[in-house]
Amino acid sequence: MAWPLVILGLVFSLVGFSRGRSGQATNKGLALAGAILSAIGLLICILYATAFAKAATDINTEVNRTVTISYDAGGTAKDATVTYSTFSSSGSSESQLDTALPWHKDVRTDGFGKGGILTVTTGSDGGTVTCKVTVDGTVQKTATASGIFASATCSNF
Repeated sequence: MAWPLVILGLVFSLVGFSRGRSGQATNKGLALAGAILSAIGLLICILYATAFAKAATDINTEVNRTVTISYDAGGTAKDATVTYSTFSSSGSSESQLDTALPWHKDVRTDGFGKGGILTVTTGSDGGTVTCKVTVDGTVQKTATASGIFASATCSNF
């Protein structure tokens, strides 16, 4: 909405300034102030439009970007339960009872909210469990838990 008003303000103030210089009007100073303020307003409109276009491009790029999430579970527990969920445009969740450790799973995901949860729980024999989540080769979260039915959870990445 500001674009047409700023352009009209610039045009009218330049016409007023021109008329003031030729002696047809006495408001040359006011017309000059209007031209300066309209030019500043036009610059602000251009900067706003550029920033908005960049933000829209960045969001579109992030939504269409695919990442690889690597889930890793380890430890000394003999009977561990591994549960993971992946947040994406399609979403997935899986649970594996009595999983042999170490355990590894790679998931490719896309969409705006890329992330998930990995939980590794010891069984009735106890022990130690660890979880590690890596996104595109960078470790995001790690956790360790020990004891009977202890859970290591890696989330919020």
